[in-house]
Amino acid sequence: MHDPFSWPGRRSPRGPFPGGGPASRQPVFNVPPVTLGAVAAIVAVYLLLQLLLPGIERLVIALSVVPARIVQTLADPGAGAVLRDTASLVTHALIHTELLHMAVNAGFLLAFGSFCERALERTHYIWLLLGSAVGGALVQVAMDWGAILVMFGASGAVSGCMGGMVRVQLRPGSDPHRRRFALTFVAVLFVLNLVLGMLGSGLMGGEAQIAWEAHIGGFLAGFLIAGRGDRSSSRQPS
Repeated sequence: MHDPFSWPGRRSPRGPFPGGGPASRQPVFNVPPVTLGAVAAIVAVYLLLQLLLPGIERLVIALSVVPARIVQTLADPGAGAVLRDTASLVTHALIHTELLHMAVNAGFLLAFGSFCERALERTHYIWLLLGSAVGGALVQVAMDWGAILVMFGASGAVSGCMGGMVRVQLRPGSDPHRRRFALTFVAVLFVLNLVLGMLGSGLMGGEAQIAWEAHIGGFLAGFLIAGRGDRSSSRQPS
């Protein structure tokens, strides 16, 4: 797919377990509310960016994570710059400029996010989404310290939901088959990200690259946060 943006060094992170469950009524879309809202926001921002083409480069860059800009802000902090770069650690997750990129992230968020929202306390699930987006961005900034590149996409948050799913499957007393599946999933996911790290730019074509470091950072953040909000553990006597 042709990418309408061709900024040097741009990184576009690209990040299935339906939460399922019986219900007295089966809605057309059986998606819990926070996940549905997050996906709707991603789709709405994508559509808005398409309507604003071709004059959106400044907006996309402002909402995205730019390691060089963050380093500059740390060296010469100003209120506006600090606010912008702090907000970008979250807002970058809403930005997608390609239909395929947006659809893949939205689809995985529907699957893994729905699972996590049903398994976790809702407040902790919201923290998982935010914390995974921030964690993935911070890992990417650390790995690309001072680099002139633009990173956006919801893959950090999606990877956090994957980490949350694994954490739930590994909860004490879980079915051994689920635990084995979770461990296998982790191994496959990390190997896949290492492969993407070596071949990502070639796989995607052009100058865009896969921010695999953000995937791992988001996964680890989601895994840790999910351990604090597991619904099953909250019912156990202390």
